[in-house]
Amino acid sequence: YKNIDSLCAFIREKILKCTGIPVSIGVGRTKTLSKVANHIAKKNKMHKGVFILKENEEEKILTKFSIENIWGVGEKLSIFFKKKHITTAKQLRDSNLKWARLSINIVGEKIIKELRGEKCFLIQCSNVAKKTICTSRTFGEMVTDFEDLSSSVAMYATRCAEKLRLQNSYARFAHIFIQTNPFRNDSKQYFKSQIIKFDVATNDTSEILNHVLKSLKNIYKSGYQYKKAGVVVSGIIKADGVQENLFDNINRLKNKNIIKTVDRINSKMGQDMVRYVSVGYFKKWKLKQQKLSPCYTTRWSDILRINLK
Repeated sequence: YKNIDSLCAFIREKILKCTGIPVSIGVGRTKTLSKVANHIAKKNKMHKGVFILKENEEEKILTKFSIENIWGVGEKLSIFFKKKHITTAKQLRDSNLKWARLSINIVGEKIIKELRGEKCFLIQCSNVAKKTICTSRTFGEMVTDFEDLSSSVAMYATRCAEKLRLQNSYARFAHIFIQTNPFRNDSKQYFKSQIIKFDVATNDTSEILNHVLKSLKNIYKSGYQYKKAGVVVSGIIKADGVQENLFDNINRLKNKNIIKTVDRINSKMGQDMVRYVSVGYFKKWKLKQQKLSPCYTTRWSDILRINLK
């Protein structure tokens, strides 16, 4: 393990030097055991951010490792285990697999197998294409004006289309929803949604915007204070799975070239440098973002100032 230890220390130092972000590295026989090792590396300063969980040390480590610190064990599951007098990782590891599957689910069974050294959770080296993409926000202030609400929904639809293109996918459906604040008893409540089916699966921002904004007009009601809105695209398929429509009158080749140009400009000059007019410029619906971290390297107003006096 000497070479692995040295390699992990090198990786940690490289990340710290290049990004300024301190990380901890854990190594084990399985993903769950690596998470155990990572927790130890993070919490115990003696290991200097790197811990290798050797096979002959697993018994000792798991005996002392609390059940709630196991990767994949949330608060509710932790309470369930403690009611069954399972408080450590070793006790969970030694639990009956059949009981785990029936009492919890197959994921619980896999966690036990991983603690025993059997690989069940494979490490993904590439991004998996999303089957559903959602963009929604809770507004910083109540929105009553249709133009403001339309602007926000247009922005969410734009983001969904961008995410589709990033993973080279096309959506067959879009789902739009708007709602008031359900926690405000002093105001009228309203929630409405609508599902859109595209004639041809698309990732064209203009086409998605056209359908989404038409649906917004159908479900919008004046006199309400809206707190949240969102757009969800689903039925996502790859380019080679798109079924053309004989009666489709959209010049998709032309639109594709326009989208590529817009994406190229925004990628080089900054997000939304070129945008659709329906998105607008005045964002009354934006988030409060009271705890937003400063952008030290990308925004002039956030550049650090040092007082030398």
